[in-house]
Amino acid sequence: MLSAAVRRLSPLQWAGVGLGGCAVLLALLGLLAPASAFFFPLLSLWASVGLFVLALCVLRVAGAELDFFHKAVVFGIWAVAVVYFYWTLSSRSFVYVWDYANYLLKQYDAEAAFAQSTGAGLGYILGSMADDYTNLSPSLPSSLLSHRPHR
Repeated sequence: MLSAAVRRLSPLQWAGVGLGGCAVLLALLGLLAPASAFFFPLLSLWASVGLFVLALCVLRVAGAELDFFHKAVVFGIWAVAVVYFYWTLSSRSFVYVWDYANYLLKQYDAEAAFAQSTGAGLGYILGSMADDYTNLSPSLPSSLLSHRPHR
């Protein structure tokens, strides 16, 4: 009886079963080895595959029929996105670009606070020390020395 039910599963249902099994394995990996270097990349790959399968389910529900060429194009775009993600994850350059943008915005806000008054500027700097990730202290020397036209 179970073998007849297994034979009737569609490819998308098989993908759902596979994603569920991988979710259980990821949960076990997270519990047994929480500091594993493989957890975040595997979780990201699992989420990416899950979104890909979800997109295929939406196409199927919508009644869209893709021929082999279009399926290959969709898979190719997904594969390029996964390779790009892991390349940027390995280089970690995306984190630094985001850091610079945060510090630049902090500098703009500090300049605006100092334009109001010295007390407001110092209050902003001291208040930024409570921020978890991007406080103004590392970029303070460069913000005091930078001379750029005001917006």
